Amino acid sequence: MIQYYTALGRYELRTNEQGEKHPVLISSRQEYTPELCEMLLWSSLLWHIRDQKELEVEFARRKADLHICDDYSLAYYCNRLERLGFLRRGSGYTAVDALFELMAPLYPIPAAARFPAKLFSFFHLVFRRGVPVRVAARVFRRDRLDRDEQQVMNLLTQTDLSTAELVACVDQGLLDVRPNALLLDRLYSEPQLTCDNLPAYVRASARLIPVLQAVTNLYLRRLLVLEQY
Repeated sequence: MIQYYTALGRYELRTNEQGEKHPVLISSRQEYTPELCEMLLWSSLLWHIRDQKELEVEFARRKADLHICDDYSLAYYCNRLERLGFLRRGSGYTAVDALFELMAPLYPIPAAARFPAKLFSFFHLVFRRGVPVRVAARVFRRDRLDRDEQQVMNLLTQTDLSTAELVACVDQGLLDVRPNALLLDRLYSEPQLTCDNLPAYVRASARLIPVLQAVTNLYLRRLLVLEQY
């Protein structure tokens, strides 16, 4: 059985009353101030999709780097963050099955970096990391998307869609999904269809793998964050 893990939501640095900065996790309109090990785990999964072994190795490495010794297992932190809605896992007998179970109910949200953030990254690379200017300038380049990735991004910039709903849209050739009420009528035209069983309905779609691959690539390239409503 293959099992994949990823992080949900995003984070912000907040300043407390003592003037100290600390991270806050934000997902589906809820906020949570994580403990150090929880933050290490979550950050090791943000914009990554890791299997059990990869996650164990990465989490152990990060704890060792900070000389952290505690009595709690990786499973403890995974279960805690999953209950809180900041981590998701998916399993299956094949990699595609596990990836689809992981991604199907999630809502990919465009997370294009704004110019000030890119400018900060540029100066950090040049003056703090010593990266040559011509190499650091790559942060300003626009990502080149293939046809499937562009179609996914076009749909996501119009409205919120789960990965399963994206598959259904592409399968039906829907390009303009802005009238949201009409879109729901098209996607859930069968009386028995709901957001819970739509993943099983689109599992046989010929467009499943291209859309799943496009969403995964966009996420791994940090162009999307994942939410679970």
